[in-house]
Amino acid sequence: VRGDNWNGEDLSIFSRDQQKGNGKLDDGGRAVVAAVRPHVRAYVGTAVAQTFDMDTKEFLFRFSTAEAKPARAANVFFVPRLHYSDAYEYSVSDGKVILDLDKQLLMWVHDEAVQQHELRIWSPAVRRALRMRQMVIVGCVL
Repeated sequence: VRGDNWNGEDLSIFSRDQQKGNGKLDDGGRAVVAAVRPHVRAYVGTAVAQTFDMDTKEFLFRFSTAEAKPARAANVFFVPRLHYSDAYEYSVSDGKVILDLDKQLLMWVHDEAVQQHELRIWSPAVRRALRMRQMVIVGCVL
């Protein structure tokens, strides 16, 4: 039997028969690009939205602290090198950000006086490429 064999298909995200023995963390991984994505690991408040677009590499997380008890704990986000190997940029609605690039983490201490918070992460290289593609398409139309 290969994989999980559910409904005659192999839907596993890991498969020993696909391991190459290269010692990489994702050795044997299947659909790793879809399975490994930026996400929130810890936060104080209520989640409002979390999205990730694999094509544009744009991540968005919104949350509210309107009903949360005040806490100086950092909100922690996993930002995988798999999607942001060259670099990434970010914006936050408030507060202070600390990056731990070795652990692929972004830690954000939000402003307790603000109740609605937003984090955006994007790849500058992908944004440039998309802008260039749009310029070429517009140039062809004219």
